[in-house]
Amino acid sequence: MDNGFAVMKDLLQIHEVEVVIPRLPAGLDGLRIIHLSDWHFRGRPQPVDAALADALNATAADLLVFTGDAVNHADYWPVAQTWWSSIRQTAHRFAVPGNWDHVRGNTSERFTEQMATAGFTTLINRTCEWEQAGGRLRIAGLDDLQQGQPDPGGAGLDGPHEAFTLLLAHHPDVLLANPLHFDLLLSGHTHGGQIRLPGLGAPVRHTRQGAAFVQGLVRLPRQRYVYISRGIGTGLLKLRLNCPPELPVIVLRCPAKPEPSCLDVISF
Repeated sequence: MDNGFAVMKDLLQIHEVEVVIPRLPAGLDGLRIIHLSDWHFRGRPQPVDAALADALNATAADLLVFTGDAVNHADYWPVAQTWWSSIRQTAHRFAVPGNWDHVRGNTSERFTEQMATAGFTTLINRTCEWEQAGGRLRIAGLDDLQQGQPDPGGAGLDGPHEAFTLLLAHHPDVLLANPLHFDLLLSGHTHGGQIRLPGLGAPVRHTRQGAAFVQGLVRLPRQRYVYISRGIGTGLLKLRLNCPPELPVIVLRCPAKPEPSCLDVISF
């Protein structure tokens, strides 16, 4: 759940979201994941770019994941790389492409190459494993739902797995396409609606799953969760209304153990 911590820094909202999941290994309790999505870099300095760099450099994390839509045009990659060179965040980096990365950013191959230069491992229909304090984390990534070819089987998501699984996918509607086996899904794409009206929410949602899947944390059946980020930038429409850019920090937690009663601790 969202712990209520929120800081407005320039044009960027940074907040921690605690997610309690029973299957989480004890060694991963407290794991911090920076979730960056929908950067939509435009090639010339934007106020949010400086705020984002400051936030990334100041935020402690174990993982930094990017869930697609990096640049608004392939010509902007060199400028984006200059920006990335200012990031001192040492968290392990993983990424998946979005629809803009396939079309506006050139190709998924170009995306993989450029993200590797920025220190990211790109996971397109594949998995890798990461370990901390004896806790094993399985990180899976899917190709974009709209412009790519997501393959749950290739990513090892078509059946149960003993390892705790973090899934990265740009579009939250991958949940509608195939049965997927995971514990936590991180997505973007919706921009939180980008324009939100008081009392009405987002008129344009960019998801077929309803208003709950436009932004934030959603609990799914079987103790699974999905977090949909509002992202950082904008696409064709260069406007956000009541929907500021967002940098969520996901903190994974094991369920709290109940305090022992007197009968538990006193033997006769």
